[in-house]
Order: sequence, then C-alpha cells, then structure tokens
Amino acid sequence: MGSIAPPSTFADRRAQRAKLAGSLTDDLGVVALNLLHALKRSDIVVWTDATAEVYFDAADRCPNVEPDHLVGTYGLGANIADIEADLGVVRSERVSNAMIF
Repeated sequence: MGSIAPPSTFADRRAQRAKLAGSLTDDLGVVALNLLHALKRSDIVVWTDATAEVYFDAADRCPNVEPDHLVGTYGLGANIADIEADLGVVRSERVSNAMIF
C-alpha cells in the first residue's frame, strides 16, 4: 500500500493561501507598495518567514501569526511610509547586512 501523506498543519494551509509581497532583502518601498495595493480589497495581516519572505493575507481569514514573525495589520488608509518603516524595523532585527543587496 502507498503511504498516506500526513495532514497539513494550519500554518502550512495559511502559507499556501497567503500571497507573497516580496522579501526583506528587496527594496522595501516596492514591497510596501505591493502591500498598499492589497489594501484596496481588505484589511491585511503581514508577516515574514524564516527566509525573509514577506507574506500577507486578508485579516478576516488570517489566523494568529507568531509574534516574532508579525510585521503588522493594516487597513484602508494606511500610510505607505508607515508600512515601509515597519518593514525596515523587521529587516534590521532579522536580516544580516550581508543578505541585503
């Protein structure tokens, strides 16, 4: 008999549904702009993974994100400068200078 794949975890399902906005190693202004465009549809939750990729999902569908991966929750009217600043704080805390191009 073939083996049965283990059920996916809640986090795996969340990551599959989430959308990629960019990376903490990218130009943060561009990543913030991608997130600002997503706000036209709904409030969003933004987080990063262990490889510095930046993801987002609609706030009403997104489960709790681990605090050490959370960037923020943004709603309509969010300021792009605030989003970029939050990404900058996260980048300074989590990404080595050698990784930023």
